[in-house]
Amino acid sequence: MRKLTRLPEAWRQAGFIFLLSRGALFLLAPLAYLTLPRVDPVQLAVPPNVNPALTNTLTGIGHYIFDIWARWDSVWYLQIAHFGYSATDSSTAFFPLYPMLVAALGPVFGGNFVVAGIVISLACCLGAFVLLYKLVEIDFGPRVARRTVLYLAVFPTSFFFQTIYSESLFLLLSVGALYLARRRLYLYAGLLGALAALTRSEGIILVLPLVLIYLKDRNWSLGRARADLLLLFMPALGLLIWMLYLGVHFGDPLLF
Repeated sequence: MRKLTRLPEAWRQAGFIFLLSRGALFLLAPLAYLTLPRVDPVQLAVPPNVNPALTNTLTGIGHYIFDIWARWDSVWYLQIAHFGYSATDSSTAFFPLYPMLVAALGPVFGGNFVVAGIVISLACCLGAFVLLYKLVEIDFGPRVARRTVLYLAVFPTSFFFQTIYSESLFLLLSVGALYLARRRLYLYAGLLGALAALTRSEGIILVLPLVLIYLKDRNWSLGRARADLLLLFMPALGLLIWMLYLGVHFGDPLLF
């Protein structure tokens, strides 16, 4: 019999940490939801703009496995995925790539955008862990790479990587851009940087580390830079695309 091909080391190490950490959170979250005191939105100074129909999509055990990951700003991503943007609310503050993916994948899950969002977040989280492992391994070896992924996975706020938030997508694109730049694949690094800027406004800051990586590869000599350096300014293009959309559709490119 032919032997099964072993998974690459990065996938095995990061994948194990992913399964262990995400599995633990899926087990602990329903317990926390059922036992911890809940915040009454009515008592808040500024009640959250929540439409329960968008965040409470399942009943029974499905509600405790999936719907509990759709809270707070999750409703904005779900609202945008369902109905698009409006100039009369705060929806344009949420950049478009993540809700676009949720809207695209929603029909695959019978129109349940909560499940679609969780699947996207988990897939991006796994990809980000693998790429982070590979990025750190370049300079520090597999032992430090494994510990880096582990520390990220158990960091207290890492639960956001499986919620209906854009954090895991942004992490995947950011780490991917840096990893590709280290491999001198500047076009693809720039493209991922542009997508990161279409995910969160902070994505434009990727220009700085991408350019620094480029210059380091050339011994910090601007005289050795070529035209491909311009590719690493593509994160700014992502932001400009979003501003162009807002300007054309709502008459205000700074509406975000």
